[in-house]
Amino acid sequence: MVFNENLYMIGSTLLVLGYTCATVRGSDSFTYESNNKKTSEPACYGSTYTSFVSLSCPQPEVVYPLEVYVGAKPNSTGCLDFENDYTEHDKDLKEKCCRNINETTDCTGEYNGPNRTLIIETCMGLSLCKNIHVVWESTSNMSCSAEHHYKSTTNYAYLDYFCIKKATIGTPVRNHRYQSRNSGMFYLTANDINSYKSGMLDRNVTCSITASTNLSTIEVWIMDLRFRRESLQKVIIYDGSTGKQLGGSNHTRPFLQPISSSSSINITFETVRSSDEFLWLGFAANDAYIVIACDVSDGTQITGDVEPLSQEKKQNGYMVAGIAGGIGFLAVCVIIGFMVYRRIKANKTNRKVEDDRRNLPKNEDTPGMNNVSNNVKELQ
Repeated sequence: MVFNENLYMIGSTLLVLGYTCATVRGSDSFTYESNNKKTSEPACYGSTYTSFVSLSCPQPEVVYPLEVYVGAKPNSTGCLDFENDYTEHDKDLKEKCCRNINETTDCTGEYNGPNRTLIIETCMGLSLCKNIHVVWESTSNMSCSAEHHYKSTTNYAYLDYFCIKKATIGTPVRNHRYQSRNSGMFYLTANDINSYKSGMLDRNVTCSITASTNLSTIEVWIMDLRFRRESLQKVIIYDGSTGKQLGGSNHTRPFLQPISSSSSINITFETVRSSDEFLWLGFAANDAYIVIACDVSDGTQITGDVEPLSQEKKQNGYMVAGIAGGIGFLAVCVIIGFMVYRRIKANKTNRKVEDDRRNLPKNEDTPGMNNVSNNVKELQ
């Protein structure tokens, strides 16, 4: 049964990805975010219940977890066994054993146990991922130096991760056009990055990905692909007349999708709402920027990779807006005051005329009216 299942996975992978012999680069070759790579502070494994690993990125950036690592200190360090907890009297020892990585003497390595997937999936797309439980590995399964003696299990863990700018992440929505900065990456996620944890949405849209020069070749990176085996999601990359449907194998590490050398491709998204399926794709072109257009009509504006305003610029903007608003408010007050003044003055004038008329003697005509009447009679 296991043998048949393995055959199914191998066969479906080759069929879906559409290649039998290709050079596939993995996460080690994904260098586009190398300047944004970070390493978390390690935390100790054991009964230290307040010891957790945390990942954080400044706003507006999100976490893309790369690898989970475990490490063991040499016995000569005097670190406590995992059954024992560090007390307030062990602050210096805890700092040395749980907060520092010594690449020379420590035995470290990638953690590929079952909890790796859980950690990666939990932190994917968040700005802050905290309270990650510390995992461990048997040192007998690691390539530890023979010069030192280590305990039977590792005593700390940490992660490497990227902080990716939200300005470089778009969504396949009709009448949307995106442009990368220089030869950097631009990403598409099946859901808005701020709602990435909500999974897939209903979509029926085709996006063209075009390099700025015909001499450039587009790279398609699968950053996160988690579809169920019987998934209804349909995402197809069209490279010329050849279409390759994504699926079959899930990826939570950067994976270069094999395509023919091309400066222009199309991707069709025919997806259905699903809270437990996810998709994050990355695109780049050598020595060129790329433009992504999703079923656009004429006049659609380009959304570029724009740097967010600095705090200083924001404060200056608030100050200018405050001054302008104050001036506008004063102007409105002056206009209203002038109108009220005119109305009060007009009312006073009208009241004065009425009062004068009331004070006239009875049967006394208004001065000058007798002369007017006599003139009228003479004309008759």
